[in-house]
Amino acid sequence: MMTDRNYSAKPRNGLKVIATEPFQRGYSEFRTGIPLNYDAYLNARDQTRYERGRLFAQVDTVGKKKLRVSMEAVRRFNEASVRKEIV
Repeated sequence: MMTDRNYSAKPRNGLKVIATEPFQRGYSEFRTGIPLNYDAYLNARDQTRYERGRLFAQVDTVGKKKLRVSMEAVRRFNEASVRKEIV
């Protein structure tokens, strides 16, 4: 049985993902209480990164308003991805 997929199955590089502006914006907006902006970005890749940043902000154990891009942040992001808290 073949199933259709509407997502990329290739592995993500955590550092490349969290270093993007859309991811950083989503993380920061969630942490400061700004509601989700469904039209934040016009292209699907940036919108996905924005939403992924908001998801990570919900499960990240560090209580900062702004995410510092570091190998520790990448480790936390990768662990959350493995636990399927971020898709």
